[in-house]
Amino acid sequence: MDQAILVDVEHVVIPEGRRPANPETIKQLAASINAIGLCHPITVRKFGDRYTLVAGLHRLKAFEKLGKEWIPAQVSSMSIRDAEMIEIAENLHRADLTAVERSELTARWIELADEKVSLQVATKPQGGRPESGINAASRDLGIDKFEAHRAVKIASISERAKAAAREAHLDDNQAALLEVARAPEAEQVAVIERIRDAGSVAAARRSTRDFSDAIDRELGALMKAWGAASAEARNIFLRRIKSAA
Repeated sequence: MDQAILVDVEHVVIPEGRRPANPETIKQLAASINAIGLCHPITVRKFGDRYTLVAGLHRLKAFEKLGKEWIPAQVSSMSIRDAEMIEIAENLHRADLTAVERSELTARWIELADEKVSLQVATKPQGGRPESGINAASRDLGIDKFEAHRAVKIASISERAKAAAREAHLDDNQAALLEVARAPEAEQVAVIERIRDAGSVAAARRSTRDFSDAIDRELGALMKAWGAASAEARNIFLRRIKSAA
């Protein structure tokens, strides 16, 4: 059974890779805690003589800001997988996440849920196939199944394309990211650049169609000229093309 105790703030270890806490959120939370106290304890896991933070980074930082030495904590015996799922669920409530960041967190939660199901061989209450991570996300994270599928698609974008999206300020543009996700990995950065240059997904699509139409017209003109050319002219043309290459 989980226990609620007072934990030394300095003994709480923040796992590596955690997204930095928002200074403004810490400030507001500190003011609230100073006025009415802490409503919900942080959640930790025992790790030797210390505690690993599971949920409550902003609450912990607010206590540090207030100079408090001890913080109420729920000591959980949950698995590392469950702890990460809780951490992700808490982070998804943050308003400052970009579409890429939110999708990556959601996709990771779904991946962990699928792992958990495969280990537990969990089934639906009425029997049948094990519950999917998508369905679990819809139920436990309160998101639409289509939104969960979109998150997985966006999270699958290559790291190079994600970096390009951030540089182009498109990392919070879900429509643009879904357009990128539809492209083969080798073409994803180019799709980002087209959307950036065109100003929108719709404009980029029009630009692509216009370019394709222009190529088709040029190819049509070349084929027409080829058909009208003599055998000698064709041979000379082919030799020149070969020498130019």
